[in-house]
Amino acid sequence: MATARPERVGYIALIDDTGAESSQFPLNTGSNRIGRGQSCQLRFPDDGFLAREHCIVEASDRGISLKPLDFANGTYLRITTPVEIHHGDLLRVGQEVLRFERIDRLVSENNSRGSAEGVGWPIARGVWGRLSQMGLQRQVANAYLLQNQDVFLGRERGDILFPKDGFVSGSHAVISDRKGRAFLKDLGSSNGTFLRIKQEMPIRNGDLFLLGRNLLRVHVGNGSSS
Repeated sequence: MATARPERVGYIALIDDTGAESSQFPLNTGSNRIGRGQSCQLRFPDDGFLAREHCIVEASDRGISLKPLDFANGTYLRITTPVEIHHGDLLRVGQEVLRFERIDRLVSENNSRGSAEGVGWPIARGVWGRLSQMGLQRQVANAYLLQNQDVFLGRERGDILFPKDGFVSGSHAVISDRKGRAFLKDLGSSNGTFLRIKQEMPIRNGDLFLLGRNLLRVHVGNGSSS
């Protein structure tokens, strides 16, 4: 019995440094694999930050979804509304990879290991979280304690600044503590705020996702993202 040929339902565009779409790849029904390997429909063989099979864009009559396969360097989805973040979550602001941690979880984890090291004891009153800037080898380059209810990130204005990162907007994003729950909100930044996904997530026409050095936009149907 002949296997039905995949049907094209849109395309995935590669975004260059100017924000323009430099290349287009067909988005077909079924599994559209992205990575460095030969088995992928979208291949980026020269990107050493990608796994051989890094993620899948799944297209069916139920919609489009993004499924991460590699958890070393991760797959990041641009947020369009405020989202709740949890202990250990990774986010990308410009070229910065940042890990969010709750102080109560850090204290508990260090106590269970019998460690005297951690967040810089004693903890100042009112500190509720920590944001760690991650280096290329996943080591912590800098760590920032979160004490205000709203902690603003930016290149020029805010509580945590990245003045040398031209991809970070002047005022880029905010992390907020609301009764023990943390939320991340983009402040209309030019290049967006991205959160690493841990499981398969639905995506929509116009959504942006980031993997390795590649920023991609999904177009469904006629390709209009309006």
